Parts: sequence; structure tokens; C-alpha cells
Amino acid sequence: HPEVRAVLRDEQRRLGSRGAVMEGRDIGSVVFPDAAVKIFLVAAPDERAARRVRERREPDPGGGLPSSEGPPVAPDLAEALATRDARDEQVNPFVPALDAVPLDTTGSDPDEVLREALAIARERLEASGG
Repeated sequence: HPEVRAVLRDEQRRLGSRGAVMEGRDIGSVVFPDAAVKIFLVAAPDERAARRVRERREPDPGGGLPSSEGPPVAPDLAEALATRDARDEQVNPFVPALDAVPLDTTGSDPDEVLREALAIARERLEASGG
């Protein structure tokens, strides 16, 4: 739905107009093409599936029920994610901005990813004088 995407893009731009950390498949290439720091996060399909399973089984930090009490996990979640990615690719290709720094998070825990992302951000901001 291109019309919905246009409204969301404008709202994202409004929200990030004073500086923000945002994620999304086209944040660095379409929404904020002039951002000083762009990191392109990737992970192996099996890793993404394992993370999704863990997310669904961990309690909601907001006090809700554990996700495992919600919808069941697909038997082959990696395949389901690949199918969704292929479908999404037809509408909005998952391509990094030319100046994005790729960060493969396969095998990394959230703290490791944060440390690496902060190091990239510091390096980029220092290089740009920001």
C-alpha cells in the first residue's frame, strides 16, 4: 500500500527531525538518506528464526503473558521468514544505503551488537565532525 507507506514515511521524518535512532528496511535509503550514521543489520536466517522463537517464549517486560502462550511457532520458522522476506522484497527491496556500514549480528548477543553499533556511530560521527 504505497499511500500508507507515504504517510508512515512522513511521520518517521517528523519524529526523527531532531535526531533519533530508528530501524527499518528503508530508513537509511529512503526516509533519512542524509543520516550521518547508517548501520545495515543482518543475521543468518537460522539465527533470525532462533531469535524469534526466544522472543515468543520470553515474558513481556511490560507485564504481559509470555509470548509462548500466544500464537504457536511455525514448524519451520526459518522457511517462513525467508518466504516473508521474498514477498517483502517485491514491494520494498532490502538493500542497504550505499554509505551504510554492514553489521552481521549472527552469533552475537544484544550487548555485543550494541557495543559494535556504538563504535560504528562514534567513528562515523567523528569522521563527519558531528
